[in-house]
Amino acid sequence: MTIRLCCWIRSTIGILSFFSIVGTSTLFTNKVVAQITPDASLGTESSRVKPLNQLLEQIDGGAIRGTSLFHSFQDFNIKEGRGAYFSNPVGIENIIGRVTGENYSQILGTLGVLGNANLYFINPNGIIFGQNARLDINGSFSASTNSLILSDGSKFSSTISQEKPLLTVNLVKPIGFDVEVEKRNTTITNTGNLSVGQDLTFVADNIDLQGKLQAGRDLTLQAQDTVKIRDSATNPFIAQSGRNLVIQGNQEVDIFALNHPNSGLFSGKDMTLRSANDVLGDSHYQTGGNFRIEKLDGSLGNLFSPYDPVLLASGNVNLGDYTGASLHILAGGSVTLNNVTINDTDTEQNTISPSNNNLFNGVNSFADLANINLSDKQRTSITVDGSKQPTLDIRAGIDWSQLGGLPIPDPNQQDSNSSFSNTQPTITSPPLTADITVNGRININQPDGLVLLTNQYFPNQTLPGGKIQVGEINTARDVDGNSGSISIDSKADIEPKGNSSSIFIDSKGNIEPKGNIDTSAYASSNNGNAGNINLITKGLFSLINNTIISHTYGAGKGGDIYIEAESVNLNDGGTVKSKTFGKGNGGNITLEVSNAFNINSIKENNSESGLFTASAGDGDDSTTEDGGAGNLKVNTRTLIVRNGGQLGSDNFEENNDRFGSGKSGNINIFAEESVEVSGTSNNLAGADGLLKPTSIASFTINNKDAGDLTIETKRFTVKDGASITATTDGIGNSGILAIIADESMEVSGISSDGKGSRVRNATFGAGDSKDLIINTKRLVVKDGGRIDSRTQPSSFSNQNTGNAGNIKITTDIFEAYNGGQVISSTGGTKKHNSGNAGEININATEKVILSGVDSSFEQRSEDLKQTLTKNFPTQTEDVIDILLAARISEESSSGVVVKAKDNRTGSAGNITIETPFLSIEDGAQLNAETVTAEGGNITLQLQDLLLMRRNGDITTNAGGTGNGGNVNIDSGFVVAVPNEDNDIIARAVRGNGGNIKIDTQGIFGFQVSDQLTPRSDISASSDFGVDGVEEINAPDVDPSRGTVNLPDTPVNLNLAQGCQPSGLNSISRFTSIGTASIPANPNDIQNIYTLWEDLRSPTAQNTDSVDSTDSKSPRNSADIAAKEEIEKIQEAQGWIKTPDGKVKLVVKSPTVTPYSSWQTPSACNE
Repeated sequence: MTIRLCCWIRSTIGILSFFSIVGTSTLFTNKVVAQITPDASLGTESSRVKPLNQLLEQIDGGAIRGTSLFHSFQDFNIKEGRGAYFSNPVGIENIIGRVTGENYSQILGTLGVLGNANLYFINPNGIIFGQNARLDINGSFSASTNSLILSDGSKFSSTISQEKPLLTVNLVKPIGFDVEVEKRNTTITNTGNLSVGQDLTFVADNIDLQGKLQAGRDLTLQAQDTVKIRDSATNPFIAQSGRNLVIQGNQEVDIFALNHPNSGLFSGKDMTLRSANDVLGDSHYQTGGNFRIEKLDGSLGNLFSPYDPVLLASGNVNLGDYTGASLHILAGGSVTLNNVTINDTDTEQNTISPSNNNLFNGVNSFADLANINLSDKQRTSITVDGSKQPTLDIRAGIDWSQLGGLPIPDPNQQDSNSSFSNTQPTITSPPLTADITVNGRININQPDGLVLLTNQYFPNQTLPGGKIQVGEINTARDVDGNSGSISIDSKADIEPKGNSSSIFIDSKGNIEPKGNIDTSAYASSNNGNAGNINLITKGLFSLINNTIISHTYGAGKGGDIYIEAESVNLNDGGTVKSKTFGKGNGGNITLEVSNAFNINSIKENNSESGLFTASAGDGDDSTTEDGGAGNLKVNTRTLIVRNGGQLGSDNFEENNDRFGSGKSGNINIFAEESVEVSGTSNNLAGADGLLKPTSIASFTINNKDAGDLTIETKRFTVKDGASITATTDGIGNSGILAIIADESMEVSGISSDGKGSRVRNATFGAGDSKDLIINTKRLVVKDGGRIDSRTQPSSFSNQNTGNAGNIKITTDIFEAYNGGQVISSTGGTKKHNSGNAGEININATEKVILSGVDSSFEQRSEDLKQTLTKNFPTQTEDVIDILLAARISEESSSGVVVKAKDNRTGSAGNITIETPFLSIEDGAQLNAETVTAEGGNITLQLQDLLLMRRNGDITTNAGGTGNGGNVNIDSGFVVAVPNEDNDIIARAVRGNGGNIKIDTQGIFGFQVSDQLTPRSDISASSDFGVDGVEEINAPDVDPSRGTVNLPDTPVNLNLAQGCQPSGLNSISRFTSIGTASIPANPNDIQNIYTLWEDLRSPTAQNTDSVDSTDSKSPRNSADIAAKEEIEKIQEAQGWIKTPDGKVKLVVKSPTVTPYSSWQTPSACNE
């Protein structure tokens, strides 16, 4: 008898003595039946059961084949308090027992081996290990409901027909269990405390575990269907292995073991949970090696845990998606996950919490893991509490020796009869890195959450690097309460991997980043995309002196940046940027702001605030669509940009003079109420030494087109030196600049250093400038502000320039005051020519008012020129003039101007204005002017009136050999005060003078003159060429005699004394008030269509009628002198209608309708 068996017998005798003392005689009332019944399948080698005493049996016999011993039973059960041991003949390494009957096996007592052989036990009907079940096995133990595969390929199963091969084979060894189950829905159940010296293996269709399992080496739980694990408040579940621990449920792994504080899964080496579906894993996992959740094919599997798992590993941790309560992963090596969704918290005794005093390694408690100091200079402290905060807590690269050792079960929580070991596992495969990789999205679906990613917590200094690669982070999306916090503390870089990580933050409260946010793809050789950034809040988003960027430096795409908020403030260098420095396209920037969006650089920190997309690649001349800047889109209620703030898209990196190869992006701004762009930076100067203007700009400097710039709002204001520009400085064309302001648009004012506000599209390179389009009810340009289309070589250009774009204005009212201008110009340099100026088309449904001059223009122009000359000392005067023209109006007058400024330019553009009423006054002008090229034309389509007062001018002027432009006016009336020097001029120097054509119902106050005089002149002339033609088409005007002069003194409009003619021979007088209240001159030609009104009291009667409509006025004074008799004039008393529908005035009408004049006759006494 072995020592092992003797010890067991002594213990059972003690139990028997106890029962005898207390009088429990029923234990021996019936015959003791071991319920172990051999079958006859092995013939003469059948198993034999030998009772050793009333509580113990020994199993002998069996068929020996090589080092294996085979047993076969009809039934196999061990009652509670009893034991059954297999004898272990010399040389036997493996003992295999099977059950061929129809009953499951109940192991309620002790099952053992009298030696060191391994024991394999097979019952296809199921196996139950009761609460008091024990294993007394030095070797390995395997229990299964499946057949055993032998080394010769045969099976040892419950089917007796397969026994013959066994009887003829001499050397066979078990090599594993069949994957095919013999019977479905069979289960291995354990509620006992099972411990073996080496490997412990359960293989069945289903495995249901509630007790404790311990293996000196590997622990394997494998179910073709489900592995189910549970604990209770009084009985922990513990699975512990000295080496590897594998739990595999082909269909499901279902673990809930958090009721008892000491429940958990522990392995000295690697731990693997494997299933085709998501693993349900509510437990604590502590491994001295690596932890991995995988699918049956070996790819990463997902973990679902509604009640807060804690995972402590000495090595690496790898799993796919995680969904559940607070997740804590502390690893000595690296950590890799995909998507993470945190839905809830857990109780403080089941999580890492300052209140959880349960030990995790026999020395330190989980409370010791709750307090973390980050590695920043401020030594930021974070308290982790998965019971109060929904938490994702990932710490990699931990040196466990600094925490008292590797994780083991808490010895204080072991029951007194536990045989489990609490020794420290030995690390046999040290980790290689401390990287943290979250390939997917992190979602915290509860308020006040915490995301902590660090490899700086008690770091293992022997591990190299330690990158943190993080995907999208979303805290508290679509839930009430505050957004959570995100802390990323990296030992090395926080950088993208392939397609870069994205960041998603969603908050009910404010988002106010205190540092930079960067998801750029920095590797120039990397094809990965930069990560997207999504920041969503129902409150304020504020960025102060920090940057949000998502750039790409390789072939991948730059990340998109999306910000959604109630209000957005970008202040004092707060910038949002998406740029490409490689072949990849830049990302888009989109802002959705329900209230106010403010960009303000009030602090003097030499930093611009704003939004930027840019292409700043390697500078090649690629003609592909690669490397383009992203688009910029803003939707808001109000937008205010001031003090040097910027919104822009370009293909130039100013800080390092990088020229991008791609196109700049489109800019689209929609503001429900208003857009205001104002001022300049306080102290941030450009290369010109002047303060940088606040701006919204689209710009290109290469062979690609600039993006379009579109602004749509109710009220749009550009003031105090700010600028709106769409320009090109390269071969590519500028973008279209379109502004829609439903109510009003104003461009006004100058900056503190003298620059005027401007809205401009321009070309400074070989590309063409596209159109500038404005649509508003009221447009006001005043106080030095201007709307500008320009073509001109840049100050450092090495090429001729393209054509300027057209300006198209559609409005109800257009007003230009005090130097406000709409101008299209072209200008060259001594080295380079420029293209044609653009057209200006203004359609105003109510009126156009041009008035006044800029009184400070001359002084500001001189000051700016001195500043530019000082800052560009090597530049010629014409270059200085170009620089000056880009910063200030070219003239002091208000008005509309097209101009070709020197002898190396294209033609000036044309001006077309269509409106009912046009007023040009107080030095304002319409001007189309060239130095040498063809002059531009001015066309006015005016339904009612052209009024010119106090030095108002309409001028086309061609210098050099160019022909003067034409002036075409079609107006109801053309009116000027004669002595106020208002001129309509078409002039040339050596070319032909332009023609002036005026179609009107009446023109007053002008004189036609070959030379300009102090009076109001109409002149089409050339200094050395052929004079132009003045053609005035008005019913009352002979151009050879001039126009009707307005009187210098008022005219007496009273009727003559006699207002009651007594007969046909009476003397009569008739006073006519002319059209537009201009009194007729009896010596002038009379218009038959002149308005008439009867001022006579209807007292006189006369039966003779006069057909006055058939009498036409003589065409000149000679005709008047030639008439032999002057016709008597009588006042008409009525009117009749002829059969052909004409109306005739008559002295006496058959029926006269009385009419009371509103004017009393001067005398009615005759």
